[in-house]
Amino acid sequence: MTTVTARSLACGVAMLALGSTRPLRAQVEIGTWVRQATDAMPGSMTMKVEACCNGGRRLIYHININGTETLLTVESPLR
Repeated sequence: MTTVTARSLACGVAMLALGSTRPLRAQVEIGTWVRQATDAMPGSMTMKVEACCNGGRRLIYHININGTETLLTVESPLR
């Protein structure tokens, strides 16, 4: 296989992979993520992502470090 053919094939595969990801991302970013405390990183954090703001996102962070709890909410019209 020549270098030109290999590059063309690799470019075609990359374009196909990029084009096929759109239908797969339906609601991937909506959900809850939890980071547990470890010895290296004390404190826990929960991040919740919800739909809001006419198609935007609301990010809600619950952070607990040494018994001190912090709540941070961000609303954005960006998706």
